[in-house]
Amino acid sequence: MNLEVLSSYDLELCHPHLNPYFCLAVFDGHGGIDAALFIRENILQFIIEDSHFPICLNEAIKSAFLKADHAFADAASLDKSSGTTALTALIIGRMMLIANAGDCRVVLGKRD
Repeated sequence: MNLEVLSSYDLELCHPHLNPYFCLAVFDGHGGIDAALFIRENILQFIIEDSHFPICLNEAIKSAFLKADHAFADAASLDKSSGTTALTALIIGRMMLIANAGDCRVVLGKRD
């Protein structure tokens, strides 16, 4: 199992104008690490550069996942036999948007 994690630390370094936002993502690569690393390095850029961001986050994230898939397929130097699941949690104020690709899921709990 190849787990790659994107944290809010990465978000603040790469995109300082997104300070009110928090993003956490986990990518579980299989068949090699190329896909997980590629998505980790590019998914935030695909999200914030989408024409729907930040007005329609559902569409921005869906579009970003598709762009990332196509961009990975077009990247000549990467191992095309690798793949990854993707799980993202984007938190803006009191709203949290969870998105996944592949066989990964989120379980939310609440402390009493």
